[in-house]
Amino acid sequence: MTVLLNRLRKSFATPLLRQSASALAVLRLAQPQRQDWRRCIETAATNGGKARVHEFASFADIPNIDDVVLKGVTDGLKFVKPSGVQNEILPFLLDPETAGSNALVQAKTGTGKTAAFLIPVLQEVLAEIQKAAGITSPRTAKKPIAVIVSPTRELAYQIRDEGMALVAGMKLPFDTAPRVAAIVGGYPKGPEYKNVFQGKGTSILVATPGKLKHYLTENPELFTNVRIKIYDEADRLLDDGFERDIRAIHDMLAEVTTIKQMLMFSATVSEPVVRIAERELGKSYKFVKTVSGYETPTHLSIPQTLVNVESLSGHFEPLVAMLREHVAKIDDGTKFKAIVFVRTGKEVAHYNEILQQLITTIPVIPISSRYSQSKRLSNLKQFKDCASGILIASDVVARGVDIKDVTHVFQLGSAAGVDQYIHRVGRTGRAGKTGKAIVILSEAEARFKNKLKSDRIVFETELDYVSNQELLHEISTAAVERIEILNRAMSSALAKRRETNYKKRGEAPKNPMNVGETLVSIIGFYGSSMKLDRERLHEIAKTAYHIGLPAGEPIVVSSKTLGMLSRGAGIQQNLLRNIFQVER
Repeated sequence: MTVLLNRLRKSFATPLLRQSASALAVLRLAQPQRQDWRRCIETAATNGGKARVHEFASFADIPNIDDVVLKGVTDGLKFVKPSGVQNEILPFLLDPETAGSNALVQAKTGTGKTAAFLIPVLQEVLAEIQKAAGITSPRTAKKPIAVIVSPTRELAYQIRDEGMALVAGMKLPFDTAPRVAAIVGGYPKGPEYKNVFQGKGTSILVATPGKLKHYLTENPELFTNVRIKIYDEADRLLDDGFERDIRAIHDMLAEVTTIKQMLMFSATVSEPVVRIAERELGKSYKFVKTVSGYETPTHLSIPQTLVNVESLSGHFEPLVAMLREHVAKIDDGTKFKAIVFVRTGKEVAHYNEILQQLITTIPVIPISSRYSQSKRLSNLKQFKDCASGILIASDVVARGVDIKDVTHVFQLGSAAGVDQYIHRVGRTGRAGKTGKAIVILSEAEARFKNKLKSDRIVFETELDYVSNQELLHEISTAAVERIEILNRAMSSALAKRRETNYKKRGEAPKNPMNVGETLVSIIGFYGSSMKLDRERLHEIAKTAYHIGLPAGEPIVVSSKTLGMLSRGAGIQQNLLRNIFQVER
């Protein structure tokens, strides 16, 4: 530890840190300090409890920012004053003595970190394009110079759009203007390849891990010009199981090019993140922490409410009651922009239909991985653009995606874990704005509730919801009516397709409100986190009669679905057959 403290004293005494406008705390994490990684990070980030940051009045005041890039910031992004993260990161990444350094940067989402790495990357890319101009036409070098890896499609497109706005604001001639593009899973390869790698080419490529690995495997020559590599949301990449892809991308790029600079951005820095950083960045990388060890985490500063319900079937009713209460206040000029996180993608589609029937004065918009990429993007844009609205969501927007002015986050049932709960809460109260978070949990979810409290989650308000039979009847009736409407529409569409030989036109349309499938998804979710005995299964089964199944009708599923549920959730078939009827 003495060696570590000596290193810190030396680093704080260097001319760079004395002269740099941001005076960033920088630490080299080497192999011998691995066992002390938590203390290393905490010590490096503080200076007597005070952040070592200089606040710049404008981007023009930041040392070493290029005039052309500055024009992109002011005219393209319409930014005036740097955010806290930009104040800390940009001077370090633009300083001639540290520009090009490999670094692990800890920065929260929603704080302007995308621009904080796009600005220096663009300066480096412009320099590379100018070098190429002396040898050949820049547009003959269509290969990416920088690659940015994102854990989700939504975040990848968000980074691309911010990069495109930045470049557009520079107003450069065609031959010298960098081009920003994205490759993501779920998008047809043919049009994507033509758009990204042919024609104008691409200077900065944003990619999801699987898609980048796919292109590297099939055509590694596309990446011989890559000089800069960035991993955004590194902790999310690891949480989502991309560590193997990260390793493969590292190895494949090493075979075809030499990376001059590598950056990793992460909201949290755990031991697995440090381990990957050492492999990706080398043992002598810089660690830059933009979050003070004394700063209250966002999720702890947001007022949170716990709503208790008796049964595993009781989550949806209080959600409807609270949404209606808030929507009713919009007439007074109050804005209400809420994200409702549900447990499964199937629930997203199902509850979206019911809520559209029950709430008609503001948009109700669904988003999950079950929708096509184009639909997800258009729905996300619709929600971002509306003044008030409700986004029914799975965890595809739980992290990374920046949605401004979200006033409320609702969580229906337990999350996949405490971390996921925290990331969901973080969708509100972003960039200094206020927000509120509400979670609805049943008695059966007491274990998750206790985990939250043991992790310092403090509920400002805790309520016991008492069921309103009149509202419950209204919800059930609206669900039945919606299913009937959709079934009639599906029958009509199917009849028309039969007239034109629909077998040649793809699959017939499906009803998004299949009660049996939705119930199976809920049971599958809880089967992974708690033991589902007969009593718990019957609790969940009551949900069916709240979301569209007429009283007395059986819950029908296929034998294949029943088998998959039994194997996946580890539930005995005889218990499931007490709830479901197998379709014939």
